[in-house]
Amino acid sequence: MTRAPGMALIAGTLPEAGITLTITPPVGQPIRVVSGSWPSLGVGGFRVPALYRGVYTIQFLDQTFKLPMDGQYTLLTFVRTAPVSSPADTQSADAAVRLVSSPMPRVAAEELLSHLEADPQARGRFGLENP
Repeated sequence: MTRAPGMALIAGTLPEAGITLTITPPVGQPIRVVSGSWPSLGVGGFRVPALYRGVYTIQFLDQTFKLPMDGQYTLLTFVRTAPVSSPADTQSADAAVRLVSSPMPRVAAEELLSHLEADPQARGRFGLENP
């Protein structure tokens, strides 16, 4: 999550387009938006106005999140994580695994990330972490 001065918006990215989100403000009716409706944020980008101060409820798939808002721009990044599996499950060709690299200089990591993001199949699936 990144907060910044600017228009009172909840913007975000999901790993893919076509996921329906329901965002309920502290006052008024729920807002429905579909990931991918704001492609300038990426393949699963979306945004909605956040006109009221208070707690917004964000729901999609089987997840629910509470987000306090205070009139600022807020960017949310949601990533898909692999399900927990037993050691035997990690050996099959269909096992969900996570790609991990050795620590590297930030400039090199950002360059590698930009190459991955250039591929539509990989866009939104990778990010940077401090070791």
